[in-house]
Amino acid sequence: MGLCWLLELKGIENYFKTRINENSIDILKSWDIFKEFSLENIECIEAALIFECGKHPNDMKETFYVQFSRQFTRVDKSYNPYREKVILEFLFDSTDELSNLEFSLIHLEENKRAIQNFFEDVENLYEFEEILKAVPRKQNILFEKN
Repeated sequence: MGLCWLLELKGIENYFKTRINENSIDILKSWDIFKEFSLENIECIEAALIFECGKHPNDMKETFYVQFSRQFTRVDKSYNPYREKVILEFLFDSTDELSNLEFSLIHLEENKRAIQNFFEDVENLYEFEEILKAVPRKQNILFEKN
């Protein structure tokens, strides 16, 4: 079992909405809030942290996206596993600088050191440095369950 403790998914939306100003998009501040959230206790059987960037897969236009995600595997009352995912997404107009960037990184939350390693790995990426130079046009807080 990974670092999975106690925070209900319904409270997660509130967690972000009270910390992120939806009228002002600050990707670095949102990253810091995501890092704080990643250290919160979530009740689950397995958790993972995910960083992704690239051309948005659901958009015919040239939209570049960045996602910071935390994924949880849980079991229902019948012991059937299911996944929940919390995603901080940033959308950018594609530029020459962003159009060539594409990266995906996944770390299991095995312990606090693994979580810190994920943060360090992301912050050392060339892609992350380039993203911080760009200005997002939209920020979304998304929740998936399957």
